[in-house]
Amino acid sequence: TVKNWFSNASYRIEQIAFANGTVMTNVLVGTDGNDVLSTAGGNDYLLGGLGADTLTGGLGNDVYMLDNPGDVIIENAGEGNDSVISNMSYSLATNPNLENLTLTDTAAITATGNLLDNLLSGNSINNTLSGDAGNDVLKGQAGDDTLYGGSGNDTLYGADITDTAPATLINQLEISAKANLLNDGVGAKMDVYIDGVLKTSFSVTNTASYQSYTVDPALLGVSARRIDVAFSNDATVASPVQDRNLYIGSITVNSQTITSSANGVILDIGAGTAAFDGKNLIAGQAVLPWNAALRFNLEGNDLLDGGVGADTMRGGLGNDLYLVDDAGDVIIESADGGIDRVQVGFSYDLNHAANVENLTLTGSLAANATGNSLDNTLIGNSGNNRIDGGLGVDRMEGGLGDDTFIVDTVGEVVVEAAGGGSDTVETSISLTLGSNVEYLTLTGTAGINGTGNTLDNRLTGNSAANSLSGLAGNDTLDGQGGADTLTGGTGNDTYVLGRGYGADTVVENDATVGNADVAQFLTGVSADQLWFVHAGNNLEVSIIGTSDKLVVQNWYIGSANHVEQFKTTDGNLTLLDSQVESLVSAMAAFAPPSSGQITLPTNYQTALAPVIAANWQ
Repeated sequence: TVKNWFSNASYRIEQIAFANGTVMTNVLVGTDGNDVLSTAGGNDYLLGGLGADTLTGGLGNDVYMLDNPGDVIIENAGEGNDSVISNMSYSLATNPNLENLTLTDTAAITATGNLLDNLLSGNSINNTLSGDAGNDVLKGQAGDDTLYGGSGNDTLYGADITDTAPATLINQLEISAKANLLNDGVGAKMDVYIDGVLKTSFSVTNTASYQSYTVDPALLGVSARRIDVAFSNDATVASPVQDRNLYIGSITVNSQTITSSANGVILDIGAGTAAFDGKNLIAGQAVLPWNAALRFNLEGNDLLDGGVGADTMRGGLGNDLYLVDDAGDVIIESADGGIDRVQVGFSYDLNHAANVENLTLTGSLAANATGNSLDNTLIGNSGNNRIDGGLGVDRMEGGLGDDTFIVDTVGEVVVEAAGGGSDTVETSISLTLGSNVEYLTLTGTAGINGTGNTLDNRLTGNSAANSLSGLAGNDTLDGQGGADTLTGGTGNDTYVLGRGYGADTVVENDATVGNADVAQFLTGVSADQLWFVHAGNNLEVSIIGTSDKLVVQNWYIGSANHVEQFKTTDGNLTLLDSQVESLVSAMAAFAPPSSGQITLPTNYQTALAPVIAANWQ
């Protein structure tokens, strides 16, 4: 605070000098009104005050202090390297001739660059910094920041090295590398940074195989949050075509090693798999912009976006989010590295991302989400997804499409919203469908059970003896093989029987007026191959010549226990429950056809064909 500034000019400071040698020759301070402050030249400092001010710095390296959304800066091209200091979100795109932007105050605000080479700096809170075009430097400072370099050769620093988050003591640092060289034979320069400070450089000249480069232990023994490797002398020759490249095979920190593919990761300005511009220095909690290189983030909740190319990303400690956009992207996470998530727009298997817990599918592509041995949370997109938690007790959430969930562990949870498509659970354990899931299929060979919900469910058994219960809704119960028990519950339910299904029992007890349950016989079963028998309180309907039959439990106790219709797929015929007794009585005069007899004997046909034809319509 400068006392009496506005009382008399003698109280004013004529210059502001900075440690880097910059001197502000003019200091212009406005009032609380809407001021117009203008200078012609020199390194000026312009503070408009509370109003909506117009600030013109002219020639020189000027600093503009902004505190009102209505403030306007006028800068022309070629008028120096100018800076904006703002306590609100600001975009340098409002003036294409401003280079630098620093956020102040304690609000979570944003800084956006323009087409120039910008320097963007955050404040102590969670900021979003976006560089746009140009070779930008983004410094997130403290807070959990999101940094987007944009196009160009960008340098991203996520956290100030004075951050209070836990650091890692580094006692060992080795890098394996090789190079492509130009005809001049100059080695590829590999710079090693620790917390943004250049510690050492190596000239990589070996081209045939990877060689280990060990950082002098005397330079280590420090606690740090990030380690970066930069390629600082990239060069190309047009004719004949030559390109100096640096390849990183692995990085080892305190016995933890990141190993790339057999071909290494290229640090190069050119295109191609895993290409990386040497100036795309990655540091701290940040987005990996464009084509990225191997790096260590040692702390923080990071957002890592490799961009185009097959990238290697390591979030370190903290709860990290990886944006994967290439099937060749590699994720490195330690077992104690927080609760992490992969976000991807195509099929992805977390077994390729050991120690990452969660996976979210984005977009609308029909894609699969597969978990690993951890307790995963897998979230689908708007397409048709197959979501398989793998080992562990997983949570699986579908999206708008027709999703399939694989459940194989007791305690796993399937979540579906209303209107989220027609969804299926495939399970090898007994399971009750959660809300908003329509279909259940039992897998494996164990005798397990499946239970529906209030929707119109389709429940399908496996080859063993299953118990399927539809509950409310118009359900379809298909036991498949095995001696199954099928309980429809309320609603108009359908019971399916086909050849090879075995002896299934139907349990019906629905006295709803107008109820219409159906016993549906599949293709290959005709009306004259169905044999009706009164057996105690039950009705047995057998497929002649086989052991396949449908037992309707307690049919003869009351109509609430009836299946109201029997239908065949062959011939599309229907038999009503009121007509069943005609067939039972007619067939009681004969013994059921023997095993293997799949058509009625001639004398059976003579007596039964008129009854069958009269009742099956």
